Amino acid sequence: MGRNNTPLVSVIIPAFGAKRTLARTVLSLKAQTYSNWQAIVVSDDRCDYRKVLNRAGIEDSRCIFASTGSVASGPSCARNIGLKLANGTLVAPLDADDVFLPQRFATLVPLALKHGAATDNVRVVDDFSGEIISSAFRIGDGVWHLDATHFLAISVPLMPVVRVEIAGRWEEGLKFAEDIIFNVKIFDHIPSIATVRTPLRDYRVRQGSLAHSEDSAVLADTSYRYLLECLQNNQLGIKRASVRRRLFAAIIKKSRINEEFKTAYRRGMCDNFQAFIAGRASAT
Repeated sequence: MGRNNTPLVSVIIPAFGAKRTLARTVLSLKAQTYSNWQAIVVSDDRCDYRKVLNRAGIEDSRCIFASTGSVASGPSCARNIGLKLANGTLVAPLDADDVFLPQRFATLVPLALKHGAATDNVRVVDDFSGEIISSAFRIGDGVWHLDATHFLAISVPLMPVVRVEIAGRWEEGLKFAEDIIFNVKIFDHIPSIATVRTPLRDYRVRQGSLAHSEDSAVLADTSYRYLLECLQNNQLGIKRASVRRRLFAAIIKKSRINEEFKTAYRRGMCDNFQAFIAGRASAT
């Protein structure tokens, strides 16, 4: 507990090549109406991000800084270091180029405390133009209890606020789709994740970032093959057989969609995976 006896939320931010985006991300935390959070910024490029924020006029005692001591060891490695430093009752992953809307913690913290984990809808935003490309699912009111099957059908990364005793480690063998495994492991503990239909996070599509580079489809292929092999050998630490089966089927389907994306990208039909998904959804 902390300010006003509210639970502390530990926000874990892996930072690689984030000099131009991190200040915006941290400012979105400072704008939260729920103020009892700590941000653990873990550098994965040997950059001193404390100095980066200070140059942007940001100095906040709630920000903690750490490093992997390496370059490009991967977001999972950085997040696991952040997890070791987390003091919160709740853990909230955040990418160094994404943005939380001001009411996110005020909305999700009570749900996460009650149900074990909670997440929101997500706006997919073109970082250059500011144009909204899509949302993770249909925008609306109320709370939806998202089970593993429905979660795995969504192509936009979701980042739940989760109780620390439920949050597992990130899979360090992955540099792509690591969020899928982190979230799927939550279903080993609880049957569903409480989900609000209102978008409370902006997922920024930034050309050149790891998930939106020219090589992202190849990276996805490599990660999906790795996951299928791990699942066949039960190496991901997912205890429930039903969850493993759902994940295996979902990875097969995601691999097929990735092949469609590679073809569309080569033909100049889309600029990135999220634009492809948005176009694919509108065509069905």
